[in-house]
Amino acid sequence: MKTSFRKVLFLILVVLLLIFFHYINLSGFFRAPFIFFQRNFFSRSLKIKNFFEFFSSKKELMEENDNLKKINQELLLENKDLKISREENKILAEQMDFLKKKDYNYVLSRVVGKTSVDPFVLGNLILDKGADDGIKEGYPAIVNQGFLAGKIIKVEKDISYLNIILDNQSMIAASAGNDAEGIVKGEHQLSLVMDFILPDKKIEPGDLAVTSGLESLIPKGLAIGKIREIKFNPGDFFQKAILDPLIDFDNLQIVSILIPYENN
Repeated sequence: MKTSFRKVLFLILVVLLLIFFHYINLSGFFRAPFIFFQRNFFSRSLKIKNFFEFFSSKKELMEENDNLKKINQELLLENKDLKISREENKILAEQMDFLKKKDYNYVLSRVVGKTSVDPFVLGNLILDKGADDGIKEGYPAIVNQGFLAGKIIKVEKDISYLNIILDNQSMIAASAGNDAEGIVKGEHQLSLVMDFILPDKKIEPGDLAVTSGLESLIPKGLAIGKIREIKFNPGDFFQKAILDPLIDFDNLQIVSILIPYENN
């Protein structure tokens, strides 16, 4: 009972004091610190809010930037694939046109690898067609408008190995000029040399070296390379011609393997 009476008395005193402060205008004394506190609190809360909004926006921007980078990379890959597809279609169109004109029997094959472990050496190329497709050793492979890429040197069930004309082991019977004949050999997978050309045969820089037809499985007239330089000194038994290859072997992707009709 005493406790309740004290609480009521305390409340009455508080009310009387508030009335008293109001009449003597002391409420401003309490209002000023309250307003100052309120302003500072609001200002600091805004700063804190802006601080978190800044980091939140930065995080969103970073995520958006990452997404844009990913989209850009995907578009670059799609553009690259499209470019490769267009180039392949162009190469295929040229090959088809040449093969149709010459009435050659052929099998299209894709380059799927190489035998050399050295990234700077091509070695023999691995093709995705083999014995099951009628491929045999000695068959020539061409690209574009009848450019000779090399000869098949090994055949397995579903793959074969192409010895490119740039390889040191490659030897192709060739002719150049009017009736100059010789053997084209690879030079360290960089260039070609046509050797054993008789000294009385006239050849000039710019002449095209082609297959001579002396090899039974390789048709006559397939382009091998263009003569860049001729080497012949007094006393030499043969002329030698340095050839520039016509094929970009680093980017070779599709070849046509020529198959003699009698093997069907």
